[in-house]
Amino acid sequence: MNIRRIAKLVGTSHMTVSRALNNSPLVAEETRKRVLEVAESLGYQINAGARGLATGLTTTIGILYPYHRLREVESWYTSQLMHDIRSALWKHGFDSMIAGYDTADHNLSDITRLMAQKKVDGLIVIGYEVTAEALEALASITHRYIAVNPPRMPWMNAHTGLFIDQELGGALAAQTLRSAGRIRVAVALEPTPQFETRHTGFIREIGDDVPVFHLPDGTYRAAYDLAVERGTELTRFDGLFVGSDISALGVMNGLLDRGIRVPEEIAIVGFDDIEWARYARPALTTVHQPRREVAAAAAERIMALVQDAGDDPMSTVFQPRVIARESC
Repeated sequence: MNIRRIAKLVGTSHMTVSRALNNSPLVAEETRKRVLEVAESLGYQINAGARGLATGLTTTIGILYPYHRLREVESWYTSQLMHDIRSALWKHGFDSMIAGYDTADHNLSDITRLMAQKKVDGLIVIGYEVTAEALEALASITHRYIAVNPPRMPWMNAHTGLFIDQELGGALAAQTLRSAGRIRVAVALEPTPQFETRHTGFIREIGDDVPVFHLPDGTYRAAYDLAVERGTELTRFDGLFVGSDISALGVMNGLLDRGIRVPEEIAIVGFDDIEWARYARPALTTVHQPRREVAAAAAERIMALVQDAGDDPMSTVFQPRVIARESC
């Protein structure tokens, strides 16, 4: 299969097809998408080596996620987000290389290595754990990077960031519990900056402070154990906001195993809207983070930077929303 047949089917020149397959900014977006659709339907495989020689690109984007050596599992939401980003990049004809950066040691080489070694054309850095120092180190060697869901701090003004309004999400959780008639409310979450931001939004909406059940980590097991061991304390409340869905599922199942009914005795609201939230029984009411919209925007922005179509820092804020199910 060659590009001349693709050109005939699309109704354009083989030169335009070649440019489209190489993500040239000279090709209209509608034409480029049509070329890629036809190429895919015909099983056409782009010669990455030839493209690299012609364009100087690896056609690979690095996706960096936060990990902690002391944490057994990573965020379920982050895993799903990386999958969506990979899919969005593939639609642009780019592969992805996934690597982690250690949030315990804050090793800057974890952030800069892929770009410094010219293994990727750009970087998408995920996570609230990314630091000003890390992004400054990255900025010193390239402008082809963006941060997804970083902390909303003043130093982010110098970098391109895609934000999800975490504080608003906490406020929405509070509104949901109050709308369900829940007056005696509490929160259960990890003591990390991102969860504290959600907590801030929650208590601002409630209007006063609320009791906090601290989770040692974000695992299902830790949340389940909390509910089993402190179930009697939890029954003093009729509403509970849990900082992530995986923790919310752990708390809910721990309560159910103790014979405490959800939502009859205590309503539960989670955060993230991971896939398994809808399959729980009762199905979990949660604050949805617009994962696919963020992934699509991340791919679009990094493509623009790779093609040098703009390098001015810019920010986009995405709004979460409540997905009402059975737990509240």
